[in-house]
Amino acid sequence: MSETARRWRAFLHHAKANCSPVAFANWLEPIRSKESEGDVLELEVPNIYVQEYLLNNFSNELREFFGAALPLNFTVARLEKPAQAQPVPKRPKQRLNLNHLYTFDHFIEGSENTFIKSCAEACAKEPGALYNPLFIYAPAGLGKTHLLHAIAAKAKELRPTAKITCMTTEGFITELVENLKNKTIDRMKRRLRSLDILLIDDIQFLQNRLNFEEELIHTIEALLVSGGQVVITCDCTPSELKLSERIRGRFEGGLVAAVQMPGPETRAAILQHKAALRAVDLPHDVALFLSDRPYTSVRALEGIVNRLCAHVQITKKPITQELALQLVGDLLPKAAAPKMTLAAILERTAEHFNITVDEIKGKSRTAHLAAARSVAMHLAKSLIEMPLTAIASAFNRSHSTLLWACQKVEEQKSLKEAALTIRSGLGRV
Repeated sequence: MSETARRWRAFLHHAKANCSPVAFANWLEPIRSKESEGDVLELEVPNIYVQEYLLNNFSNELREFFGAALPLNFTVARLEKPAQAQPVPKRPKQRLNLNHLYTFDHFIEGSENTFIKSCAEACAKEPGALYNPLFIYAPAGLGKTHLLHAIAAKAKELRPTAKITCMTTEGFITELVENLKNKTIDRMKRRLRSLDILLIDDIQFLQNRLNFEEELIHTIEALLVSGGQVVITCDCTPSELKLSERIRGRFEGGLVAAVQMPGPETRAAILQHKAALRAVDLPHDVALFLSDRPYTSVRALEGIVNRLCAHVQITKKPITQELALQLVGDLLPKAAAPKMTLAAILERTAEHFNITVDEIKGKSRTAHLAAARSVAMHLAKSLIEMPLTAIASAFNRSHSTLLWACQKVEEQKSLKEAALTIRSGLGRV
């Protein structure tokens, strides 16, 4: 092994230790080294973007390992054309319109969604054998369509001649209407009922459309009998759908599984993965900083990455926490306000009136203590989601006493002002 080749291996070891696993796997691992004449190292890259990523993100490190001259030559790998003597087998027409990024490799599942991803992969590898039908449900933006397209892409890769259709529910309805108009409905039925895999997205849009529902259930039942795989996605469970008991029963008779909202660590990995796909290195600490928010949709992460990457590609500046907050602060979900507690109200009221919590809850009816008690009761009734009887019990008082105290605060200006002051101190205006 030449000195240049040894330096390249040392550089890869250094890069792997100093960048995210996702970035290394996507951009550096695919590079192949080939020794050539002299001290020049020939690097074969899968595409020009990998070369640009290497030079743009590791130029300083490369000069440290190889010197300013950088004795590196790049060649782009070329796909070999099949020999003319080996004709490509004719494949049936596929009604597939897949997002090329929606694959299993690009689905970062974390511990929250390992199960559903494994089930989806099983359906692609052994259609009709294990989970049939597979019913995937989750709110919008968590990856249901991603998994559906990933199943289709993997199944097509493993069985190029398999008959696969991936469609939305609206697409199914539109196609059915067109075939009814053209009197070609029998042809549509034959095509769908002879499929190896049928994938339908957003089945909730079939609700209140009885005629279309009937045709779909006949198709699903025919496929289940013939061993064809059926995968359905929805924004709710089968029992919540306003569909016939027959079709809901079919869904419930298979495997019903949810896509969960990923936790902060997984969201950070998703952010880094999406940034790496755009040839942008997002530091792990920044990804964790951005992911530690109450997100309700993975789709929101896409918008954050798009803005960050656009800025980096234009300014060439590295991303820091401060810069990220400046660029995408308006896109980050706001942290939920902490829930108000009775203990906090009692402590703040006691502090305001210069008394103790025990005195507020005690039996004394002196004017000063009674006023403090009334204000605390009023605040508890206004700010805490508890039954009034439970609040009264916490003050060792009756329900009627609680209502009288609250009315007293509303009527007396001094007590009302005290309640507003304490409420402001509690962070609630």
